[in-house]
Amino acid sequence: MKPEEMEEVAAQRYNATVITCGAEVVGYGNLYNVTEGKHCYLGNVIIAPTYRGKGAAAYFINVMKQLAKQERQVKQLRLMCHNINTRALLFYRSMGFKPFDFNELRDRAGNKLVLLELAIALD
Repeated sequence: MKPEEMEEVAAQRYNATVITCGAEVVGYGNLYNVTEGKHCYLGNVIIAPTYRGKGAAAYFINVMKQLAKQERQVKQLRLMCHNINTRALLFYRSMGFKPFDFNELRDRAGNKLVLLELAIALD
């Protein structure tokens, strides 16, 4: 991706959020595809490997849910996850996300993948 393409993508993202523990970056993510009053998507979620399984991801998801509800004023938070990312899918399920759609893709080698779309209501 060229720098100008990266800038264009970044301009369409909202609430870029970094969580830290001391001086160490623990997680990052942002919101995109905001449909006013309805839903938005959580994207670019990254949790540092040393913090996985220790509550950092749950904390991060809860922070992003609050940002989506309060700052973007949406009623539903959505995300996408590849079918091969079993650990993430199980985690999102434990957080209350439910699948509602899927898209068939191909990886660089031409193998079929499924991109699952999941959502959670923001009460």
